[in-house]
Parts: sequence; structure tokens; C-alpha cells
Amino acid sequence: MQTLIDSYEFERLYFLVMNLPRDSRTVCDTDPRNDWSNSDYLLALAVDNLSYLRYEQAGGKGRKPDAVKRPEPKTQTHKKHLNVSEKRIEELLFNSR
Repeated sequence: MQTLIDSYEFERLYFLVMNLPRDSRTVCDTDPRNDWSNSDYLLALAVDNLSYLRYEQAGGKGRKPDAVKRPEPKTQTHKKHLNVSEKRIEELLFNSR
């Protein structure tokens, strides 16, 4: 019976996390690109286009305008997998100490 309750709690937690708002701390920590909303990306695109247009109107003299720096995804790191059975993990997590 204990495992049924645990699986229900994990399932509930999964659905809660999957339905968090885009600007929540948890979602932003998983991928920094979520720090910006769609309107922020559109605004940055408009600023980039306007600065490039101004550069072209000036005859293309001087240095080219830099684009607005956008959030970059986290670099993928190789995850280390432990050689531990699921039973051992449950013992460590759920047994009394």
C-alpha cells in the first residue's frame, strides 16, 4: 500500500511541476531561456532591426550594431549515473533513520 501512495504523490508532483507558470523559479532554473517571455524576444528583435536599419540609413559606415544579448541555454553536462538499484534508493529515501 505504501508504494501506491508514493506513486500517487510522485504523479501529483509531476503534474504540478509540468503545469507551473513559465515565469516560475523552477521553470526558469531548468532553462534560462524561460527568463524571457515571447514579448521580450519580440522586443529584442525589434530593437535589433531598428539599430540595423539606422546603420543602413547612415550608409553602412562605422561598425555594425550588436544584437541584444539573449539568454542562452545551459550547456549540457554529462550526467553521472550511479550503479545503485531502485530498491536501495527507496531504502535510503523512505526508511526511518
